[in-house]
Parts: sequence; C-alpha cells; structure tokens
Amino acid sequence: MVFSCKLCRCGRHGRAYALGGRRPYAAAACAECGLFQVLYDWTLAPPLRVTTAFDEASEEWTSEAEMTAHADKARTFASWLEEQGWLSGATVLDIGCGHGHFLQECTRRGAHRVVGLEVRLASIAYAREHCGVSEIRSAGLDDRATWPDAEFDLAVSFDVLEHVHDLASVLNNCLRILKPNGVMFHATPGSDSITHQAGRVASRAGARVMASTLCNVEYVSALTGGPHVHLMGRRQVAWFATRHGLESHTHYVPSYTYSDRHYAATVPQLRWLPRPLGALAFRLARGIIRNKMVFWAHRA
Repeated sequence: MVFSCKLCRCGRHGRAYALGGRRPYAAAACAECGLFQVLYDWTLAPPLRVTTAFDEASEEWTSEAEMTAHADKARTFASWLEEQGWLSGATVLDIGCGHGHFLQECTRRGAHRVVGLEVRLASIAYAREHCGVSEIRSAGLDDRATWPDAEFDLAVSFDVLEHVHDLASVLNNCLRILKPNGVMFHATPGSDSITHQAGRVASRAGARVMASTLCNVEYVSALTGGPHVHLMGRRQVAWFATRHGLESHTHYVPSYTYSDRHYAATVPQLRWLPRPLGALAFRLARGIIRNKMVFWAHRA
C-alpha cells in the first residue's frame, strides 16, 4: 500500500505501531505534519450518502441516558460559543450534527440560521422531529452545488474529524464555506493526550490490545464510516493554520461525548467489571485525564 497522509499528502511515515487483537492493524505518524493515522487506503472511500446502516444501534448509543449526555455536551459548547460572542445572529453549520442537540442550543441562544450535515437517516429524523432542525444536507463538503462559498459564520464539528477519511478536504472546505470573518471550531480526540502517548508506549512493549484502546484509533473494516482513523494534535492544527494564514487556538478538555455507562460497556478493559463499577472507574478517569482537543481558527 502506498502511504498518503490524510492532512498534508506527504508520502512518508515514521515508526509503525502494531495495534489490535484478533484483527491486527498498524498506525503511524506522518513524517511531514506528524498526523497519527491508521494505515489503510483511505483514497478508496466512497462519497457520503444517506444511510440506514447505523439505525439499529444498541442502547449504549441511543438510550435516554445517551441523549441526555449529547444534550449536556451541546449546552457546554453552545454556551462557550455564546460567551465568545459568535452565536448571536450567526449562520451555523454543524458537520455531523447527529441528533441535532447542538443546533437546537444555538437557536435558543440567538443563532439566525442553523444547518446540519448528517447522513444517518435515524439521526436526521430525530433532529427534525425532536430538535427542530429543519435544514439538513447529506452531501460531502466538497460538493459546491450543495455547499456554496462563504455561506456560514461558524463551521463546527464535535467528535467527527477523527472519523473522516480525507481530513484535508474537510478542513479546506470548512474555510471555503466560511464568510470572511467566520470561525471554524472543532472538538476531536487529540494525540497530545497522556493516554494516547501511553498507547504508543504500550505498542512498543507488545501490548497491542491495550495500545489500540489508549491510542484511540480502530481497525478499518469498511470505508463507509465508524472507526477512528486518525488523531490530530497541536502540531497538526499549527501546520494547517500556518499553511492557510490563520490564527488558531488549541486546548484540551475531558471527554464529554457519551455517558459513563456507555464507556463501561464499550471500553474493552472495563467490560469485565459490573456496569456501575465500570462507569465509576471511567468517571474518575474522565475527571483527571484531558484527552479531547478543542481548536478554533479564523483568518488573521
């Protein structure tokens, strides 16, 4: 397989890390920009389209507790954007808007117009019926007929960038669809975290399963979405900002994404514990470890 970095298109990578258990795979950092990424042929990924593939998700993903966790995360980030003065009267795009909680919060806090990008049919239906998000599009950002230039004041995503195959295309098109004073804002698991760095050490020590969990990337069995295929860090944000003449800011926060019970059911090292105990263990870890990278950028 010929390596091509998802961010800078460099053709060389550094040390490969052995990951996984019954399905072994490898990841490596780009030799140019340093992006940590799973090694597979991402250029074969098909265009986005509406799908029902994730509509039969288990309770760990769609229960009332998970909807509450999503809504709490939405309020956290929407309130922060409101404090920055970015929401009032703004046209907002949420890339991978999911069930629509964030866009609902933006509307409540004074956004002029909200638009979602989503391909999961059940999520689209929920966003429209329960969160009042009427305008949802399902084409990739490189579709200029669907996403015209300079349409949005804010282009945001939450726990999406780590899933996209062509990272450069998504970030470049975020800039294209922003108005001259627009802001891009993203939250994604970060490769600067102590857990990710511990995962690289675990891989070198031969603990492949533990390394896979800590590195926070996954085996790619299909190209239609799902696994974490790369992790950005401060270095990649700086690389992108320098390349495009942007002012950028980066910091780390604890993971907000799902409930503690969700992680107790999905993290391999916690599954063997009784669910309440696993949830408590994750809550304690979440209170200490900051592994979610938040960054925003605009033209300087």
